[in-house]
Amino acid sequence: MSYRFVFSSYSMPTITYTVTVAPGVDAAAGAGFQLEVARVLNDRRGWQKYGYSFEDLTGEVSRADILIRLATVAETNRRCYSKPKQGSADKSSGLSCWDSNRREITINEQNWVTGAASGLPPDRYHNYVISHEVGHALGLDHMKCPIDECRRRGISPCPASVMQQMTLGGVAISPCVASDWPLDPDWGVDNVATPRSSAILLIVLTLLLAIVIAVAVSRAGAALYLSTPLSGASQNLIHYLFGL
Repeated sequence: MSYRFVFSSYSMPTITYTVTVAPGVDAAAGAGFQLEVARVLNDRRGWQKYGYSFEDLTGEVSRADILIRLATVAETNRRCYSKPKQGSADKSSGLSCWDSNRREITINEQNWVTGAASGLPPDRYHNYVISHEVGHALGLDHMKCPIDECRRRGISPCPASVMQQMTLGGVAISPCVASDWPLDPDWGVDNVATPRSSAILLIVLTLLLAIVIAVAVSRAGAALYLSTPLSGASQNLIHYLFGL
């Protein structure tokens, strides 16, 4: 069962997170991890354009919505592939992952440092992998290349969805090319149901339901008025309530 964030407020939601570096990670790789995660999550090209904001609660694990961990290859494989998916030939792929039960993101140190097979330089790979795994936390699954939308827009080469598996290289995202941020909401590709749009939809549906109930009550009152002999006082009450 995937974990999805549910917000009750109509204001912009804030997702809280905490950052940790697992034992064994190279000191140079781990030193700037927290700042790099914050940079990506606070960039307006990321999930912020979908209405989300993020707050670092590192040191307060119990209060955070998600934990983001940089781990060695071995630790990543243990956490992400201890129970391989049925039919998977690669039992230790080294991909980063989102654990919906623990609400934890584990980032593969080697890929973090090298950019894996994505063809992206490390800083752009950081944009991608954090956005990708947080996308899973927001409820998104893996996507396919939005080639039809690119053709409709006349865009070539076609940028990949951030929810494609760019870590596996160009073949995995073809015919798209690597891209490191979520596509804009109007693409309808990397879309999550933003809390503001969900709140507006809820208000509209509530108003429609109220109208339907009012119409039903009015019709019931009319039927009662037309079919039942009533005293003068009762007729006056129905006139008052329903305008009949």
